[in-house]
Amino acid sequence: NIALTSTSKIIGVAENVQVAAGQVVDVINLGTGLVLLGGTVADGDFLTANTDGSGSAITAAPATGVNNPVLGKAQTSGVAGDVIPVTIALSQVQG
Repeated sequence: NIALTSTSKIIGVAENVQVAAGQVVDVINLGTGLVLLGGTVADGDFLTANTDGSGSAITAAPATGVNNPVLGKAQTSGVAGDVIPVTIALSQVQG
């Protein structure tokens, strides 16, 4: 399943998203992966799933006392629609 909200559990980055429903996809959960951005991201930002259900990544910025699962850290800046390298380090951040 794709992480569809900023509170969805994240297991990693799909290595090949050009697959039909029901097919197997490889998931990277350690190392570096390429991620589609759903918003503006700065180099070094912690990333989480976008809240629009697209499966893209946005900067993790939870409200006070709220936890967001974190995919990893952006290795470069980018804007919505860009694909950037991310250091995958599954964790969470609290606002």
